[in-house]
Amino acid sequence: MERLIAEDLSLDRRSILEAMVFCLDNAGASQVIAHTICSSMSAAEAGVTPRQLTARLYLLSDVLFNSHCSRPGASMYRRMFQEYLPQVFERFRQMSEGMSAGDSAAFQESVRRLLCTWSEWSTFPPQFLRGLEAALSRRAAADPGAAAPGGAGEDADPKRREGSKAQMELERQCRLRGLVTTGAPQQLA
Repeated sequence: MERLIAEDLSLDRRSILEAMVFCLDNAGASQVIAHTICSSMSAAEAGVTPRQLTARLYLLSDVLFNSHCSRPGASMYRRMFQEYLPQVFERFRQMSEGMSAGDSAAFQESVRRLLCTWSEWSTFPPQFLRGLEAALSRRAAADPGAAAPGGAGEDADPKRREGSKAQMELERQCRLRGLVTTGAPQQLA
């Protein structure tokens, strides 16, 4: 699958169709395949082009559209994609910042059109789609490296345990809204 995505996938309809058929034929491994597709975008190497990212996103969309088929495991694709898409869109934002203004605008427009399509299909809750669009559009956080504290003795301190519960709830709310769940609480709020 990784070779198929990295070497053979292009914006050509036939290329995307063949990859989508592979995904559905192997739907029993939908969790691994969904992770591979999303990782190819969220952990994309430096040399990947906007066209390659768009082709990968179109593959995801085609698999998503056809995930209602009767193949065992196919229905898992939507749930798995929903879990990974916030990180993918955060990476899209980061990558578009490094593109020329024209390439960035064209790339973001193609992604927004796809979000509109997903909205028309009622693929994901509207709030989740708005969160993905916000992740794509937002400016970089001032302190992206900040992370929530943690440690071996965290459960021993009731205040930390309560803070951990609040952090987990905040992360859950972010996931429901299509937002990334990493960073300091101030970045998630």
